[in-house]
Amino acid sequence: MNFQPGTSILRNLISTISDPAIAFIQIKHSTDLFLISLFFCPFLNLNLTKMENRESLSTEPIPVGLIKLKPEKNERGYTKNSKVIKFDKVGFYAMGLIILAFLGFWPTYFSKFFDGTANFNFYFHFHFAMASTWIALLILQPILIKNKKYSLHRRIGKLSFIILPLFFVSVVLLKHSNLGGQVKEGLGASLWLQLKDLVIIGTMFTIAIVNKRNMQIHARAMIATGIVFIEPTLGRFIILTILPEPNFMLGLGITVIIMYALIISVIFIERKQKSGRWVFPLLLGIYMIFHYLIFFQVSFPLWDSFAAWFVRLPIT
Repeated sequence: MNFQPGTSILRNLISTISDPAIAFIQIKHSTDLFLISLFFCPFLNLNLTKMENRESLSTEPIPVGLIKLKPEKNERGYTKNSKVIKFDKVGFYAMGLIILAFLGFWPTYFSKFFDGTANFNFYFHFHFAMASTWIALLILQPILIKNKKYSLHRRIGKLSFIILPLFFVSVVLLKHSNLGGQVKEGLGASLWLQLKDLVIIGTMFTIAIVNKRNMQIHARAMIATGIVFIEPTLGRFIILTILPEPNFMLGLGITVIIMYALIISVIFIERKQKSGRWVFPLLLGIYMIFHYLIFFQVSFPLWDSFAAWFVRLPIT
């Protein structure tokens, strides 16, 4: 607020309503000062004679609590006390996916190479390679941002247009191979599990690319593509290792509760942020729709027909 000669008293009054105490310090004209003081003194309980003395005004300490300072913001627009996701540290958190993948797939994949019983077809290895590459990308990219390697970050980011389609192909081929060309009861409902992951990753990746110049949205959407890998890895660990007896629905239910708690916690932490906070509620909404379809074994004739057509395709 900077009062210039010739400005109207009314304009000065309006511009000082939000912060009158600071205005008293910055007012330079005695006429304006007198009239504005006359208006505000009943509310501020200040001595009018002191307000007319500019020298005493500049040295008079202002009582604590009289001025309501605006919270300082950093270069990203966050206040100092805001709880926010540290995007430049996400790469280190994403390393946890490697641990989850090892724990989840140890009984059915990794351990087989140690006991000599590994007998996997190409589709298992292809899927493992593509999923591992995507996770590696999620780890590397935030670290490059943290170290200000923006040019390298953009160049490596272009690889995602190759890696993600190949990951999609690996999921489709592996599922088709596991079905063995047999149309069984409940086939349509059984496909929701894999379709869920493809829809979420595809949606979030599209959001990230469309908003590649908006770090708040781009980073959150890419984080969401990594959250997708928690369910299949943690779920397998719970079902095959934690539970006394393997129980798919129980293990999946426990995994879903943990995932919902994680996503809701992030939403709560970000509740005061103004940009990009809608990404995680959208993620939660998509999860809830697909989990409803999975747990209640929902299907319909058109989807069952598509599932039967898919199984009969000669692609594996």
